[in-house]
Amino acid sequence: MPLRPTDLHARLLHAPDGLPGIPGAGPSGIPGLGPSGIPGAPAGGISFDKPTPQAPQDPHEAQHPQPGATFELAGWGPRFGAFLLDALLLYAIIGAVVGIVFGVAAASEGAAVLVAIVLVLPTLAALVLLIPWYMSRNQGSSPGKKALGIRVVREDGTDVDLGFAVMREFLIKGLAVSVVGGLTFYIGLIANYLWPVWDAENRAVHDMMAKSRVVRR
Repeated sequence: MPLRPTDLHARLLHAPDGLPGIPGAGPSGIPGLGPSGIPGAPAGGISFDKPTPQAPQDPHEAQHPQPGATFELAGWGPRFGAFLLDALLLYAIIGAVVGIVFGVAAASEGAAVLVAIVLVLPTLAALVLLIPWYMSRNQGSSPGKKALGIRVVREDGTDVDLGFAVMREFLIKGLAVSVVGGLTFYIGLIANYLWPVWDAENRAVHDMMAKSRVVRR
């Protein structure tokens, strides 16, 4: 008796040995294949590992590649211009603080020393950290460097953090270079800031000591 399409479909679904007339066929209906229809596949099929979710990329890292990136070294002109802008900013803050101290001291007539201690010491401490803190928050740019489109990076191309900025700006530039400059009648200080003119990598002496480079943003 001929099979109706519905009967054939039912037999295919319930046949334990695969398709009729094909010896050794598995449930997939093709000899040697597992249930998934792929040679050697386990009875439960093939499993795929889900891709590990990637953390959102820091936009600063996207803008400023880390190690292995190519940077354009900043010339002496932008570096010196940034130095002047930063110096003007610091002198303006110091001048404002000194003016306040003298004004309060003149009004108090006897508390000048106390006023100086209360106002000057915290201000000096803030000035020590002001530029390094700003650099750590702006990918190595001080206010002057940011205005002129340059920044400081480590020797391996990575961004500076607060500790590195304090070491470079305060311990090396502020203390070591200034002390040497004072002991050499400012010859060492002048040489430090002129060194990028003839150095192959536009480095100042403090860049060599700190293992830093100044590059374009």
